[in-house]
Amino acid sequence: MRRAAILVGAWLMCGVAATGPAHAGDVMPLVQVEARIDPAGPLSVGVPARLQIDVSTSTWFSQPPVLPPIDIVDVAVASPQGSADSLSVNRDGVALTVLRYTYVLTPTAAGPITIPALKVRVMAGGATQAIDVQSRPLATRAAVPVGAEAIGLGSRSFAATAVRATQRFTQPQTPLRTGESVMREVTLVADGAQAMLMPPPAFADVEGAVRYDGAADVVTLTDGRGGVTGGRRVDRASYVKADPGALALPPIEITWWNIQRGKVETLSLPGASVDVVAAPATAAPFSIAADLTQLRQGTRRVLHGATIAMGTVALLLIVVLAVLWRYRRALGQRTRALWVKARRRWRSSESYAWRRLRQSRHGDPDPNALYLWLRRIRGTRTLSAALDPLPPHYAVQADAFMRRGYGAHRPQWEGNAAFIDMLIALRRRFKHANPSMLRHSLAPLNPRPPRESARSAKGDWI
Repeated sequence: MRRAAILVGAWLMCGVAATGPAHAGDVMPLVQVEARIDPAGPLSVGVPARLQIDVSTSTWFSQPPVLPPIDIVDVAVASPQGSADSLSVNRDGVALTVLRYTYVLTPTAAGPITIPALKVRVMAGGATQAIDVQSRPLATRAAVPVGAEAIGLGSRSFAATAVRATQRFTQPQTPLRTGESVMREVTLVADGAQAMLMPPPAFADVEGAVRYDGAADVVTLTDGRGGVTGGRRVDRASYVKADPGALALPPIEITWWNIQRGKVETLSLPGASVDVVAAPATAAPFSIAADLTQLRQGTRRVLHGATIAMGTVALLLIVVLAVLWRYRRALGQRTRALWVKARRRWRSSESYAWRRLRQSRHGDPDPNALYLWLRRIRGTRTLSAALDPLPPHYAVQADAFMRRGYGAHRPQWEGNAAFIDMLIALRRRFKHANPSMLRHSLAPLNPRPPRESARSAKGDWI
């Protein structure tokens, strides 16, 4: 008896050394984890299998074990949905408390399957800290069941132990009117299948109608203790026909693999025909335009065309004034420069000289104005050069004009008006003979000041 107690103590110490650190004088509980696939052997594509994780301890669990997430290539994994199964076993004379967690594995493609080592964290009674334990890695294979190669298990079809299918048609009224929809709802319940792997039914298109697919409701069915028993999927599609006539909805076939019988089976849901009539023309219960008009009577404002035009002109005027005020200095300088340039050009023109000369018609004669006008319209600087080509009476009148302007004893007779009238005709003649002498012609370059007040030795005015 003493020898057996020594052997048990040594075995417990070995288990502690393999499972986690311990302080001197502490007695660590034994903690183990074991993984197995049920059923053992190769798996079938689309057929669920169970991965059982047994976590055991020689004392008790003060906290639920922490299991890692499992991700396996080409395998759909469903984690435990609730509490674990609690078992009590006696192994080599040692009583162990076991928590069994069950994962559901469903291969989606044929090929090798590798389940890595799973690291589980356990808080067991009597331990001062969490203990990490690790399972052995597992390897197996998945193959397509014989006879199920053509139905596309894992993609277009699924495997189950039993399948039930129902359908329901819903429409707002009978007969259906154009523009209204009829909804077809298909409910699929599969035992021993994963809900996430159940494909949607094939809702067909109908000529003359538009189909709208709704969101699917996918629910995993359990036994109430966390074990997965199957899945339920509800799909909906609505059909809308714009023209009156019959709306023929075709039958729906659901193909699946029977795990228990090992063969392909098919469920059929019958189609339906819905009569669609033209929707009657309906009048609105009230006039929307009249109602809106009545609602805004108190705040109605009418803008006439004249008001809009005046507002637009005022707005443009404000904008122009704002721009002018903003650039007033630059515009002022520019305006002054243009005015000075225009004034200088005007004073250098033939029209300005003629205007000065015409002022002598009813006043004192201005010989300087006569010289200035002749120089600008004829380009000459003396009376003789300007009047030589003309008849002699022009020279006589000009000489009298000059005497009245420069003579010491100016005769008091009215000869200026006749002389100016004669020059008016002469001006037209000069302009017709020399069109380049216009009012806007440029002044001569570097002109010399005239000497209108001097007399020549012959008595002519220079």
